[in-house]
Amino acid sequence: MPSLPKPAAAEPSAELLQLCRGLEHLADMAICVGERGRLLYANAAAVSAYGWPREALLRKTLHDLDEDFPPSTWDQHWSQLKRVGSILVTVRHETADGTVIPIEFVDTYVAFADLECSIAIGRDISRRADADERMRLMQFSVDHMDESAFWIGPDAEILYANDAACRNLGYAYDEITALRVPDVDPGFPAERWPEHWEELRREKRLVFQSEQRRRDGTVVPVEISAHYVKYLDREFNCAFVRDISERRANEERLHYLANHDSLTGLPNRNLLDDRAAQAIAEADREGSRVAVLFMDLDQFKLINDNFGHSVGDSLLRRVSKLLGALVRDIDTVARPGGDEFVVLLPHLKDSAHCERVANAILALFQHPLTAQGNKLETATSIGISVYPEDGRDFETLAKHADIALYRAKELGGNQFHFFSEELGQRISQRAGLIRGLHRALENQEFVLHFQPVVELDGGGLVGAEALLRWQDPETGLVPPGSFIPIAEETGLIESIGSWVVHEVAAQLTRWRAEGLEPVPVAINVSARQLRNRSLLSDVRWVLTSMAVDPALLAIELTESTVMENADHVIDILHELKRLGVRISIDDFGTGYSSLSYLRRIPLDVLKIDRSFVSDVDTDPDSSTLVNIIITLGHSLGHQVLAEGIESEDQRAYLSRQGCDLAQGFHLGRPIPATEFEAHLRARVDSATAPAPGRARRKR
Repeated sequence: MPSLPKPAAAEPSAELLQLCRGLEHLADMAICVGERGRLLYANAAAVSAYGWPREALLRKTLHDLDEDFPPSTWDQHWSQLKRVGSILVTVRHETADGTVIPIEFVDTYVAFADLECSIAIGRDISRRADADERMRLMQFSVDHMDESAFWIGPDAEILYANDAACRNLGYAYDEITALRVPDVDPGFPAERWPEHWEELRREKRLVFQSEQRRRDGTVVPVEISAHYVKYLDREFNCAFVRDISERRANEERLHYLANHDSLTGLPNRNLLDDRAAQAIAEADREGSRVAVLFMDLDQFKLINDNFGHSVGDSLLRRVSKLLGALVRDIDTVARPGGDEFVVLLPHLKDSAHCERVANAILALFQHPLTAQGNKLETATSIGISVYPEDGRDFETLAKHADIALYRAKELGGNQFHFFSEELGQRISQRAGLIRGLHRALENQEFVLHFQPVVELDGGGLVGAEALLRWQDPETGLVPPGSFIPIAEETGLIESIGSWVVHEVAAQLTRWRAEGLEPVPVAINVSARQLRNRSLLSDVRWVLTSMAVDPALLAIELTESTVMENADHVIDILHELKRLGVRISIDDFGTGYSSLSYLRRIPLDVLKIDRSFVSDVDTDPDSSTLVNIIITLGHSLGHQVLAEGIESEDQRAYLSRQGCDLAQGFHLGRPIPATEFEAHLRARVDSATAPAPGRARRKR
């Protein structure tokens, strides 16, 4: 036991010394104060807090430690202490390093036989003072927040609410602090609160979404950040609440945009996939059927081209409303994109209902539809697949409905068609053909055959037509009629057409290198090549890079190709003509061309279609049409070529009528380039042979 310092004023009694020994090991500060505020004793905690050695500390008075505590103040304090026995007092004492610390003392009067004194048990409350200051600052900040803030007790009682909480919920402060959490949050019924409180105690912080009910009954979505706080041995839930009505509205808007077509407001492919999956699951449980109708608008592109996209969009909105009014509430009308619509029909007992719907849709287009004041003639084609017969999932059903739609269009459009296995096999073969065309391009499986073009008056070779063939390594030579339409539809015709232009130019170069005199070669071109101007680029390249004589190239296009986009096509033909390339129109007379357009085309050759030539010598109508075409062509300054001549009588008739050129099996079949060289050599030989009856001069 450490020795006690000797009091300066009087010796403490044995009882006081014993009491002081009991205070030595207290965690709190303990001091004994005697006459005039002189320190008689300080325990270890007090010595540590003040920072002076014990002997130096015991030579001080309360006034030395606190200048605001002079002897007169001590006298007042002492009188009160003797009267009441114990006083709680807060002082600010200076320590050895000059720091002033707040101390809260419980000062108790003690009387001994020989001594009166007070024993003060105190605690440094600087941390508590800081905490109180922080609390005041926090309350000030919280009261001025835009977000609602609550202090909530363990029993869900609302102990405090800031100004924003009162304002947002429409309550006065006294009213809201009389409520409990379940009164303002429907998501927290009383029975759920204990579970929530235990979770908060465990996690310390929870962030979640809920709802709050205002005084007027309005319910708003909120996000709550709840914090577990323990203060002065009490537990609290400090909750900050943010109104997320605007955010929720934005999220719902984004969700809507992600699942609906922006033009028509119909479900898009995302939402259609979800509803189809649900419909199939329900049909599987109840043994019903689901029909999928794929439809698009026939000739919609023409409407866009002729009236503008604004009118086209207006038409799509009009169609979407008509379809929506046509189906049941449980059905779905969706727009995946473009002019395509999908109708999903769940809970069907048989396919009769979807037939009625398909017929009703077709009936919508029997009369013109009005869009922005324009009466538009249009129709639709529909493909139908049915669960479970045509597929067990929506992806398969959609693919099969699309196949059936393609078949409906093949049959002329303005009708519906059901999917069938036979139809699926046909489309599968078509897909195989498309894959084969890609392979043929990559592996250079295409070859060119050349059909002679001769003068009708004299029979001399004056040109050739390059005809495309596909040398399939598995099936052999594939005729163009089997793959050209597919190449047109898929766009492969552009790559194939480019290959043809380059290969014809290369063949002309090879013939020239072998000493042969090439003849002009006609190349058949597609509407796609003209529409995208790829033909013009290809021709320019071969003329400059391969030094091909432009007079040896002839571009041959059909009458319908010209009329598809007449002004654009005619402009490109004029550019080709300026390059020196010859132009010819094939299949003339089979379309509905305008003579005004024909006059604007820079033509060299007008070809009479084989359908008129085949019976020109036996059918008066055919012969009349042929005669008109020959006369028309000559009057416009063009040469006239008859194709498809298969007999001498046809050749003779056309010759008599003044037709200039001819081609056909009777005059020469399409043959490979190596065989066509024989015609070119014969042409060279005939040009260099001596005139009949003239003997060669001997050397």
